[in-house]
Amino acid sequence: MGRNSELVRQWTLLQRLATRRTSTIPVLAADLNVSTRTIRRDLAALEAAGFPIYDDVVNGTKFWRLDGTALVDALPRNALTVTSLHNDTRRAKRRLSGYHRPRGLLTPKPPRFRTCV
Repeated sequence: MGRNSELVRQWTLLQRLATRRTSTIPVLAADLNVSTRTIRRDLAALEAAGFPIYDDVVNGTKFWRLDGTALVDALPRNALTVTSLHNDTRRAKRRLSGYHRPRGLLTPKPPRFRTCV
């Protein structure tokens, strides 16, 4: 078990809860290669940390989900501003470096100089 494996596992768990609609504890445990008890502990820890995790019972099966809207509302406005500024800066750097060039346009080649012999 690595130094940061718990953090990585919990972050992966949050991503799975946010993107999947069919997240049961046994499925999450199989995906992350841990026991169901570990998933229950991680869910409790994430809930205690303030993440809006909830369970939804459908036909007797309990599905776990992350409420993305409540998560955005719970974040401080400064965190959202920093994130958007970071993304804007990354986009600007890519544009300046020529990372995003329009398709079909080639950059002109520099002129070739002939040497006189």
